[in-house]
Formats: sequence, C-alpha cells, structure tokens
Amino acid sequence: PASPKPELVWKLERGEEPHVGDGQDLRARESPKGPVPDPSRRRLSCCSTPVSSKRKELSLADRVKLLQALESPSASLSSVAKLFGISKSQAGRIGRSREQILADWRTNANPLRKRKREGKGGEVEDALFLWFQQALASGERLSGPILKAKAQELALRSGREFEATDGWLCRWKTRHNIVFKRQHGEKPEADVGSAQSWVSAVLPSLLAGYSAENIFNAGETGLLYRGYPGRAPALLGGKKAKDRVSVLCCANRAGTEKRRLLVVGKSRRPRCLPKDLRALPVAYAHSANAWVTAHLFQEWALQWDRELRRDRRRVLLFLAHSSAHPRELQARLRHIQLAFFPPNTRSITQPLDTGIIRNLKGHYRALVAAKALPGPEPGRAAELTLLDAVYLLHQAWSRVRPATVQSCFRKAGFHLAPFEGEELDLPPLADVPRPPFMS
Repeated sequence: PASPKPELVWKLERGEEPHVGDGQDLRARESPKGPVPDPSRRRLSCCSTPVSSKRKELSLADRVKLLQALESPSASLSSVAKLFGISKSQAGRIGRSREQILADWRTNANPLRKRKREGKGGEVEDALFLWFQQALASGERLSGPILKAKAQELALRSGREFEATDGWLCRWKTRHNIVFKRQHGEKPEADVGSAQSWVSAVLPSLLAGYSAENIFNAGETGLLYRGYPGRAPALLGGKKAKDRVSVLCCANRAGTEKRRLLVVGKSRRPRCLPKDLRALPVAYAHSANAWVTAHLFQEWALQWDRELRRDRRRVLLFLAHSSAHPRELQARLRHIQLAFFPPNTRSITQPLDTGIIRNLKGHYRALVAAKALPGPEPGRAAELTLLDAVYLLHQAWSRVRPATVQSCFRKAGFHLAPFEGEELDLPPLADVPRPPFMS
C-alpha cells in the first residue's frame, strides 16, 4: 500500500501556505552534540572495510516539501539538506529543478515516484498523455488496447521505432498516475429478475391516475467538477477530494419539467459564491462529506411540497432505496406520493441512471472542455471554481432535451403506459457536441 503523503503536501494541495518555522530547528540540527572528532586521529588501514554511501532518493512529494522548506528566509541550503538526510549538492540540484518538479506535481505525476524515467518513447508518451486528456474531456471511452493503438499511431506519425507493449502501458500509467475504475452507471450487479417483475407487475398500478407531467424521478450523483467525471480512466491522488460535489436531479416523464438542481458541497460558505445564495441558478447546501443527506433531502422535498400545495397539484415521485430517502418522510408530505424502486435495480429501473445523468455530465464535460480552449492543456481544468461549476451545471441541465428524458423513462420500463408526444429512443449522448479539438 502507498505510504501516506506528508502533511505539508496535503496543505499544498489545499492551497495553504504551510508554516516552515524560523530556521532555528534547522540550525540546531547543524550543531552536533558532544565533542567533534579530530579528523587527524582517524586511522586508515588497508584491511579496513570500506563503507559505501548510497545517495538517498527523495520522492516527488518530498521534493515538493523540500522546495517549500527552502522558501523560509532563515533556512540555509545545508540545514534543509540535513533535515531531509541528503547532501547539500543534491538539495541544490532539487532547488534548481524547482519549475520542473512543480510542473510534474501539477500534472498529477505519481507523488511516490523517486526517479523520473522518460520511458522508451519520450515524445510519443508526452503526445499520448495530451491526447488522453483531450479524449477524457470529450467523454471518449478509453481502454488499454485503445491507448496502445493510439501510441503506435503517434509513433508512426513521428517516424519513431516504438512498440506499445502491455508492460510499457503499465509503466506509462504509473508515471502519469492513471488507473481504470468502474464508474457510475455500470450495472453488472443489478438484479435483472426483480427489475423485470417489478416493471410488469407493480409499475402499471403505480402509474395509474398520474399524467406523464406529474410522474417524476429524483436521484443523486457525484461530480468532480474540476475533472472529467463518469469515464473509466481517472487520474489518481488526493487532489480531487475537495473538488467533489453531489448533485440532486429531478425530472418528469414528459421531459417538460426539470427541477432546479441541488448542489451539495463541503463548505458552508465557499468564498467564490455570492453572499446571497438565492442569486445562484441552482440551490446550494453543504454537508460534511458533500453528500445529499436525509436531512437535506427532506428539506428539499418539503419545500417542493409547499410549492405544489400552492399550485393545487399532486405528483408521483420515484426514488431509489437509500438512507438519504427515508420512507417516514411520506407522513409529512401532502402533495407528493413517494414510490421506491426495488433494491439493487436502480441502474435498470431508474430513468436518471439509464441515461439522464450521463447526458447531463456529457454536456457538462463539453462545456468544461470549451472553457479550457484554445487547446486543452494540463492543469487548465484546475482553474475552474465552484461558482463556474454551478453555472456550467445549470447550463448543462438546460441542454438535456425532453426527448432524451422521455427515452430514458421508456428504457427504464415506463413504456407500458404511453402518452402522446413521445419521441423515438435516443442514445444518451446523441445531442452532446464534441469539443472542436476532437473533430
């Protein structure tokens, strides 16, 4: 298992300026305790065993920590070198490589890496990483074979001899801190039998008495708003944890009404947001883990219930089984009838999970990529603030078409009671534009 990052590195990631001290502790390390041995009294012998000194290699995270320590006006090069257990010359070389080290850190290089090995195709690897970021931004499905094929193509274009082997790909992913994960929306664990039984035997009776305009589905999804969420590959490291928000989406079966998004972050009052949160195009709330808690969901549902009471309207709201959706909430609702999907079937039976959320994130990724133009560069997405993300989310939600919503409800089994105006099925990302640099 990877060793934990130094506290100073975590502070750097949070944008804090760590306290390094006044240098007294460093100078104290320079003054040896006790009498200093006289070099002239050392005896040399041809029979003595030579002691080999192996140079200590610092990880990327430790080199960033060392650079921060060097910024203290009272810290000398020798004192910092001694603090990290390396020679003065080695500390000097690290200091002179400051720009490259910080560039590696910003581009998500492996923080535990000690030596930077360029690999057997330096230019090809750099070009592949740039293409990888662009493809991720546009929502392309990526895999190991696709990356190897693209590397071979780039090598052929540059006229270089290069072979993209499995071993090379493994090392390339390690150098760039990339891992392939299962993402939201994959459904090998869903209970297909229960889903089919529920759709055919239970759903029709639930829908009876409600028009398509009054049948809703609400659900939550996580969003790394500074990255490119929802795809198989991801950049590793702790840099993303603070950039995560949860988004509560709600839409009706007709696709004519998409409720205002609820965005949940960690901070109670993010500095980038206005003092009056009512001025935002979305509702904003906070929780310790940036999750939609039962309390937040209850407040959201009760507010909507009051609106429906004023409009003298009743709706049917479908929800997934979750601790955030307590069944006892029904007793407090007068104009919202709750209905729950069977356990372990949400990826099949919940319309939001059959394509609506994917469509929302596809539009969001396209907007983020467009904001990073001209030319997506490593680190450009990191300039995005929560305020930017809020407005981009609102814009992306407005781009989710009624036909897309209708198609996802039908895919989830709501086709048993058709209504006038339904359009043909559409792929979830059919209407998401590709960024210009991916054309």
